[in-house]
This record gives sequence, structure tokens and C-alpha cells, in this order.
Amino acid sequence: MTTIAMTNKPKKPTIDDLKKHLFKYKDATIIVGNDVISDKEMFLPYSDDKHYSRKSMKKTPKEFWDFYEEKIYKEDADSLNKSQQLIEGLIDLGIVKTLVDDNSDGTFSNCNIRYIPLQGNYKVLKCNKCKKEMIYDSSKIDISGKPLTHNMYEDTECDGTIVPTLPFANSIMNADLTEELEEAIFNLDSDEPMHSHTLIFIGVDFDNNIMHYIADKFSTIKNSPQYKSQYPDDTYYIVIVSDGDELPIVAYNADFGTEDKIEDSLGRLSEVLKS
Repeated sequence: MTTIAMTNKPKKPTIDDLKKHLFKYKDATIIVGNDVISDKEMFLPYSDDKHYSRKSMKKTPKEFWDFYEEKIYKEDADSLNKSQQLIEGLIDLGIVKTLVDDNSDGTFSNCNIRYIPLQGNYKVLKCNKCKKEMIYDSSKIDISGKPLTHNMYEDTECDGTIVPTLPFANSIMNADLTEELEEAIFNLDSDEPMHSHTLIFIGVDFDNNIMHYIADKFSTIKNSPQYKSQYPDDTYYIVIVSDGDELPIVAYNADFGTEDKIEDSLGRLSEVLKS
């Protein structure tokens, strides 16, 4: 008599499972990448270390802020494209707890959930002394050979230097943002489960070290036998919406993945969640 070996291979979750999961936990983290705004002409802060650097801001402040006004600031970039509108729709459903933004347009900065701007906001400046943030206004920038200070920009006694919130070329990620990201998703207290049960990557470049780190760590933790035995009743999903790139879907063992156009994929997901 031939015996058939039985395996405990986990059943692949369905889109209906994802819907139930998202509404059960209501703590998803959405990570928004550059491909979401590929239709907008945005300045990449890492692309010009000659004009956009801390050194040029100190040495040639007038030229630096002229460059900022001409090449970086975009008055007409506030309109949402279709993908951004669909992401806002997901937030409105009450299933998203945190939005991690890897863009500098600040589109989601006023969302009513936790917002982590990895690339800052080209419309926002910051005093490096008192840490106050201010809306960029070129009419307030009137300098000659000295770096722009807080008391030059507005009526205050603070003389700290005004800097963009966009990271400079060749700069490393703000340590406070890195820690906030860790706490929001993974939880810094190892005695508790992860804070987010779902990571949804949308148009993300996984060659970016921090994106790779997030996806790899989340995948490793959720699939580890030790974590599964410690929290047997918890379920964790990775969702990757990647425009034409299958590699990250496979590399990070995504539970759900699509290579279709971002707005088409988000549109289908939105329809399922609203049905």
C-alpha cells in the first residue's frame, strides 16, 4: 500500500483574506515611493551635490536659495494624480495607521494618520536651532553673503540657520526619522508584537537601502518560526504594488504582489475593499 506524505504547506491568502485582515487590524503602513509621482517633475535632492549641498548653502547662500527657487520649489505640484487620490481613499477607509512618504512633495502631510516624511518637504523649511518649521516663502529670503537665519526670515530672537527639510546631497537619513520608522512598524519593545500587521509598498525603489531594510526585516520577522509560535493568532501580510518589476515581489516573499500600472492596481484594490 502506498502512503501519501501530508505536508503543512500554508494556504496562499486570497484577496478576500486581505480585505478581512485590513479591516480586522486597521493598522496598515503604506510606503509611498517615487513611481507614484512619476508624472510630476520633481527635484531629487541626491542628484546635485554642487548646487544643493550644505557647503553651498553656507559658502554661497544667495546662489543656493536662487537655485532652490528655480529648480526645487514647485507652486503647481499640489494637484493629486490618480494614484495619490486612490491612496487617500485607502486612508479614508480607516485601515491605515501610518504613511511613510519617500517623496518630497508633501502631498500627504495633512493626512489624519501618522505621517513620516523620509525626504522632507520642499515647501517646508526648518530652523536648525529652535527646530521650528516654516512654510517656504521666497519673498522673505533677502540675503547677500550671509547664510539665512531665523531672525532674518521672521520676527524672532532666534538666530539659528534656516535649512530645507529636504536632505542634502550625500547626506544620511535623519536618525530621528529612522527611529520613528522602527517604532511605527516593528516596535522597539521586543516583548510586544509588531505595531503594523500589513506593509503596503506602492511604487517603491528597493535599491534604496532603507526600503530594502524595512521589507527584509518585516519579512524575516513574520516568517520566523519563533515569532509565529510567540504570536500564533496574529497574521502579517506584505503587499507590493510594483510597476513592471517582479523581483521585489519574489525577493521579499510578498503575500500579494502586482506588476501592473500603479493606478490600475490601486483601483482594483479599492474596489474590493469598498465592496
